[in-house]
Amino acid sequence: MPKLKPNNIKVKYVQKVKVRYLQQKAISFIKKEPSPLPIQAIIAEDCWGMNISKHIKKEYNSPFVALYVMPDCYLKILHNLRWYLSQPLTFIERSQYKYVNDKRRAEPCNNNNHPIGLLHDAEIQFLHYKSKEEALDKWTRRLARLPTDDNRLLIKFSDHFNVTDAQLEEFEKLPFMNKICFVAKPRPNLPSTIWMSECTGDHVPNNYLKEMTLKYFDIDKVMRKST
Repeated sequence: MPKLKPNNIKVKYVQKVKVRYLQQKAISFIKKEPSPLPIQAIIAEDCWGMNISKHIKKEYNSPFVALYVMPDCYLKILHNLRWYLSQPLTFIERSQYKYVNDKRRAEPCNNNNHPIGLLHDAEIQFLHYKSKEEALDKWTRRLARLPTDDNRLLIKFSDHFNVTDAQLEEFEKLPFMNKICFVAKPRPNLPSTIWMSECTGDHVPNNYLKEMTLKYFDIDKVMRKST
């Protein structure tokens, strides 16, 4: 089977009462026939990958679980994914981001102090972890399960965290075969984007992203198990 290109598939959206669909370009893994390279793991900048893996009852084959990464750090990691993942995970006491520091102070859990990891110069916010030790242990074990072939990865992004137009364009230029980006406004110039037309603001609502995702395509087909 020939290798599929990310921008050669169209997703047909049908107008409905509850959800309106826009006809636009999407990515190769949203196709009725089997993909030549089944996706085995999700790289995401938030908890979407964890929630999708739970939904389809799939083991966490990625260290990007129960955490979030601010957009500039996330894009930095994606530009040199394997190198960053080879770096030792260390921890810092205070983030470079005011948003993160304010969120930590406001958190009722983790004693207002979720662990902040560092891969070289990229921060990882271990939001749902109680300690640095837990974060390091689970990161290490899940990293060991991550497929070594980038074509087996689903790379996810979205326009929340006040992502800029420039950052969306930067994500679009990344060379990953399977990537998807959820947006609150139509982006016809960015083939990897999926417009979630029920969104009324400037950004997709992160808390409901999994439920919205399931309306747009069959995630079970996307995350096929390897044979």
